[in-house]
Amino acid sequence: MNVVKQLYILQERINKEGADSAAQKLVSLLTSLKDLKKQENYFQSNRDTKHSELQDDISELERKITNDCDTENLPDELYHSFSELIEKVNLMKKELAAKLREIVVLRRQIDDLPCQSEVIHFKRPLVALMDV
Repeated sequence: MNVVKQLYILQERINKEGADSAAQKLVSLLTSLKDLKKQENYFQSNRDTKHSELQDDISELERKITNDCDTENLPDELYHSFSELIEKVNLMKKELAAKLREIVVLRRQIDDLPCQSEVIHFKRPLVALMDV
């Protein structure tokens, strides 16, 4: 009797919440995911451009350092510039990691939602049990 009662409660919950609420939530999450993917693509293209520029600057600084064997005589602004470039690269890595974490969270939320076939799969036996 207890199982039948639980099935009845589950059936009421499915009817109450309905597949529509799950579908609406799924659509909302998919829209958010698409927006985040667009932002990620924009960020990655921007990041790649900046990364290339920073790598060029680093290469230029390294070339200057190797040409001037006496590093003690290098101007302070070269060291300052080099440290700024490294900070920018690290900041971009952190921003990318944050965006990727957001995408992973959204994908997990989408995976947690039952699809329509799963809802139908569980609804049919419940309806059959309720009719008995």
